[in-house]
Amino acid sequence: MKLKMLFLFFSIGFICCILAHNVTNHTIPCDSDRWSGLSGGSVENGVLTAAEGAEGRVMETFYYSLDKGDYRVAVKFHSSAPGAELNVETFDCPLMTVELPAGEGIKELEIPVSLDRDSVDFRLYINKPIGGALVIWEIDITSEGLVNQDYTYLAVVSAIVLALLYYLIFLNRNHISPETVFSVLLLLAVCILISAPMFRTGMYDGDDQRYHIYKIEGMRDGIKNGQFPVYFLPYVFSGYGYLNALYPNMFFYPVVLLRILGVSSMTCYKTLFFAASLATAWIAYWAAKRLLGKERRWAPLLFALLWVLAPYRINNLWVRSAAGELLAMAFLPLGAVGLYELLAGDRKKWWYLAIGYSGLIQSHVLSCLLVLMFSVAVGIFYADVFLKEKRWIELLKVIGCLLAFNAWYLIPFLVYMRLDLDLSKLQMDWYDHSMALAEIFQSHIGRLPGRYFWRSNSLGIAGTICLILGAAGIVSQRKKDKKQKFLSVLFFCGLIFMVLMTNLVPWELLKQSALIDWVTETMQFPWRFLAFVSLCLLLAGVEWLYQNKKLDGYRPMVCALLLLAAVLSMWDIVNETARRGGYTPQDRPLVSRAPEYVMAGSDYTDFKRMIYLSDEEKVEVQDYILETSKATVWLVCREEGQYIEAPMFHYPGYKAFDRNGTRLPTETGSNNRVRVPLSPSSEVQEITVRFTGEDIFRVGYGITLAAVIWAAVYCNRERLRRLGNRRDIHL
Repeated sequence: MKLKMLFLFFSIGFICCILAHNVTNHTIPCDSDRWSGLSGGSVENGVLTAAEGAEGRVMETFYYSLDKGDYRVAVKFHSSAPGAELNVETFDCPLMTVELPAGEGIKELEIPVSLDRDSVDFRLYINKPIGGALVIWEIDITSEGLVNQDYTYLAVVSAIVLALLYYLIFLNRNHISPETVFSVLLLLAVCILISAPMFRTGMYDGDDQRYHIYKIEGMRDGIKNGQFPVYFLPYVFSGYGYLNALYPNMFFYPVVLLRILGVSSMTCYKTLFFAASLATAWIAYWAAKRLLGKERRWAPLLFALLWVLAPYRINNLWVRSAAGELLAMAFLPLGAVGLYELLAGDRKKWWYLAIGYSGLIQSHVLSCLLVLMFSVAVGIFYADVFLKEKRWIELLKVIGCLLAFNAWYLIPFLVYMRLDLDLSKLQMDWYDHSMALAEIFQSHIGRLPGRYFWRSNSLGIAGTICLILGAAGIVSQRKKDKKQKFLSVLFFCGLIFMVLMTNLVPWELLKQSALIDWVTETMQFPWRFLAFVSLCLLLAGVEWLYQNKKLDGYRPMVCALLLLAAVLSMWDIVNETARRGGYTPQDRPLVSRAPEYVMAGSDYTDFKRMIYLSDEEKVEVQDYILETSKATVWLVCREEGQYIEAPMFHYPGYKAFDRNGTRLPTETGSNNRVRVPLSPSSEVQEITVRFTGEDIFRVGYGITLAAVIWAAVYCNRERLRRLGNRRDIHL
């Protein structure tokens, strides 16, 4: 009883300490680390100095992400001559300009700033005329309310974790086996170890990190402006929008909801990636139990640990910040279980494959192409059984479920894929990114020469050991059961795809085929196969480690060696990321915009928030209102052949209506804007352009909703039948 009370008092005190930080959660750091000296301005020891000869923009801060609300900007400065100005900028346009008065001594100025909507690009800059010196000691930004709800969110998460620990320690009463509790806690500990750098205030830079944070902000803005699902990020390119429908977003919505509730975008990003690690560990542990057998006790746990720590997964987590592939890797073990059940196991469990591959569809589109190739390769080994036992019937069920449950995403995806997009930045030469065979086996710690040594595009030591174990086991074990045969097939397919990553294959010759050229250009990088290669080799290696009785006495030592190698490789990748130097503070994650998936031919200099006219003399605009994804115009059109263009990209789903709600025709105008042809009339016309989505999108929603309802009824059919029988008895 005393231990329970001590735990409760500790928990309450810990949560109160977290919430106490809300008292100080009103100030946004704006120190010299967040300044850039320009045009003769220099920052030394936290002080900006601009000499008399400096002119123009002498200083600017980095971008901040600030929520709607009231703020105060305080500046401590000395200006020896008049004309210096502090400018507040947001939404790509000046918000206010305040002169810094000249005079003797140090002055302090406080400026109130009010934001009428959430801003992803708030910043300050200082202009100075030639003549007179300017010195800036401090700039502070203070919010009237909480800057974010991060500490409240952390307190809630801590309360949930402490409640779970309280249950496991004091209330479990052996409802959960000690072995399962140990496995869960160990996997949780490893996920925390992997994610340790996330628990600092900022974040190391990754290749795609800024895009994903920008995406979280943009999806928040889209939902607040009436989009759901979010097909484009509304405020990008001065309100023209940026296409979001080509990336799966389902797993982003939970963290976007956190962002709407006030949690900072950086914390939302960290939550997504930490949750991806937890999901990967849990799914891998469950899948390994199905494939390797529950009776082998620690084999599923060993595989789950090695899979979570796989160098390519850690590379996606820290170096590439590839959210799509990271999420896809969580579902690959479930996909392997589904393939086994479809091809060799219990065919009634075909739905494992449907769930696993649905997770892939909702995670990363390119991984779907990879898994299709991989599934075909595995299926070739089972072609005779597949046809003789008519397992193609279950395959049709899988395909039907994939199409039905994912119709809400697939239909809009196919519609937007038909757009003429500028994808030149996505085109990669497959051969230039292929690897030497030695690079696949190199240790990241060893720093062996290789094009991708710092990205750890390799199996690592643990993967190489599993390759050796798997090969030895397959050769030595002649009689194999169904699962062992399936793992052997996975092993051989893993070797095949490992070779396909290398320059041993004459890719320059093969790419003369139009199909191969399209596949390789779409996949971009051959080392994407590493996810599948690692999965196959790790499964086979762990299987034969526990199957081979000759290794009984050495098994604990081999397991320890595998885990030590995996942990050291993970640790080195994180340190390498830190040594690269990029670091994003908690409060300013948005510094660049997405360069891809823009409509072809767009002029970046012509993204202006205004109504464009075919001829100002023939079309008289009396008034207009511009909102996000919506424009309303009152005009008089005097001649045939005239039109207006609204300042937004003509994405499918934009429609125009008159004052009576009658739909008007639209077309793609100059700079890909929404163009509305006009009819001549002496009366004032009211035209509204807004995003409503396509009718076929709603068909997709209906199909998916019907599939979900059917699945819920089917899974609970026995319970529903019992309820029906009870009602019949009462009647």
